[in-house]
Amino acid sequence: MNKKIGTITFQASHNCGSLLQAYALQQTLKAMGYDNEIINFSNEGSRDMYSILPPIHPFRRGIRGRFQNWIKSIQYYSILKRQHASYENFIANKLRLSNRAYNSNEELQNAHFDYTHYITGSDQVWNIACPDADTAYYLDFVKEGKKIAYAVSTGATDIAKKANNPELYKKFVDNFDFISVREQNAVVQFKKMTGRNDIELLIDPTLMFTQEDWENHFTLNKPMVKGDYIFYYAFHYDDAVNKVVMEIANRMNMPVYIMEAKAWGPKGCHKSGLKLCENSGPEAFLNLMKFAKLSLTTSFHGTVFSVIFRKCFWFIDSAIHNPMDDRAATLVNQLGLQERLILGETLLQQKVDVMPDYSQMNECIMALQSAAKAFLTRSLS
Repeated sequence: MNKKIGTITFQASHNCGSLLQAYALQQTLKAMGYDNEIINFSNEGSRDMYSILPPIHPFRRGIRGRFQNWIKSIQYYSILKRQHASYENFIANKLRLSNRAYNSNEELQNAHFDYTHYITGSDQVWNIACPDADTAYYLDFVKEGKKIAYAVSTGATDIAKKANNPELYKKFVDNFDFISVREQNAVVQFKKMTGRNDIELLIDPTLMFTQEDWENHFTLNKPMVKGDYIFYYAFHYDDAVNKVVMEIANRMNMPVYIMEAKAWGPKGCHKSGLKLCENSGPEAFLNLMKFAKLSLTTSFHGTVFSVIFRKCFWFIDSAIHNPMDDRAATLVNQLGLQERLILGETLLQQKVDVMPDYSQMNECIMALQSAAKAFLTRSLS
């Protein structure tokens, strides 16, 4: 019987890390000889998060705040629309998706799939607290076929404490044939929840690609931004961290570029002096990362790609960072770069343009890649 793999992940997210990890896993499986496609699923939470203008939902609580956000956003509509199109273009042209799109878990439950193996992951697909959370990512719709979790993340969420029905999630996890996660906290959490001792810690799919691989898959030979600049990439652009970044920029006499239009415009980051890159989407992200003089981030994938492109980088810790969220900490520990995770006020006392020690990095990443491929081979056998 020929193997056919269906993957479910956050492939509809207008988030560079989400889309690049989806692309990397798909291409890795293809290179290993596996026929695979991504199940084209996005729920209402996902569609709301990544709509051009924020939805209002008049019958939900907080209507006043949502309306104010909508008013702020409409002023930047053309920029937001351009950014939206860049992500949609990547999804349509770079990812191999199922022919049918599924808009709810119910539609998945009623579908008749012919996959022999199902992979959920990577990304925060097991974070039950995120707006686009769904039990579909626990493969509750699968009626027949092997269930595999590849480098899934829970973010900072402890399911045993946060879920209304933790026993249901225990049942979901118990039904998996193979499980790997992305952070150490998740290893501990699921071992405790299920009593299983076969839960592995594996790298995000993006680390399955080298810098050369990314450059071969995308056109990255010409910088989008002229001159030296700092690339600042975050999921949430906090005012306190923004101030640290701008102080570093003033010391180094370089502009700071971000690429999240919603943060730059409606949420007011332009007032901090941050510049918005004209281009957006995953390919623009790779370009900005490759040619940056310095990379500053509060993001897991910002850290990943800083390492892949061997940048001078810092992960800026702050009061808004949930200590339960050890995704970046796990990664820098795996790579021996613990000193690169630092509090903002401490970073201001450092010489920020000192490069990390990448001398042993190739050997380290190759070992992590081998472990990941061994897991995939074993689980797909």
